[in-house]
Amino acid sequence: MNENYLQGLELFFLRQLHKNKADKESVYICSPLRSETRLGTVINMQAAKAYLVFAIEHLGYAARAPHAYLPTVLNDEIPAQRVIALQYGLNVLEHSDKMFVCGNRLSAGMVGEIVFAAQRGKEISVFNKTIFNQVMQVVISNGGRAEKVKLDESKPLFSMSPEQLAVSSFAGRLFDAEVLKCYVNLNG
Repeated sequence: MNENYLQGLELFFLRQLHKNKADKESVYICSPLRSETRLGTVINMQAAKAYLVFAIEHLGYAARAPHAYLPTVLNDEIPAQRVIALQYGLNVLEHSDKMFVCGNRLSAGMVGEIVFAAQRGKEISVFNKTIFNQVMQVVISNGGRAEKVKLDESKPLFSMSPEQLAVSSFAGRLFDAEVLKCYVNLNG
């Protein structure tokens, strides 16, 4: 594994410990994790990291994306471990001020998170016009309030699919080829 990548990641998170003050607004990153292939799942994890980093570095949020890291310690393909990860994510969401729905598609896990956020009156920002109506339908059909859901097209990075992010200039530094290969080999 690329040691510079690991050191950079460690330094990034150490800096976040100092930046995540109690007065910062917190945001939960809602984006796909599961994929038909292991490589697809790893790309989705890396995309979650990119959304997370952008929210922290460029927007000043205390951002959270458990699915960017939990699959390194819990196997999403083992039902009992998936339940633990999903429950942990909902606990993190419970303690977040708002939700950002990122990417260009909704997964089953994302729908569950959106329902959870809607039922708790969380503000939900959607960045991709093609999934906005789907999110609105999920919110309304589960007792949420339509005025809590906003379409925000001013941050195009959040509307990109994981595959688009993987080749973007912003996320390129986060999508380390050696790390992707290592994840796939370890879990393959």
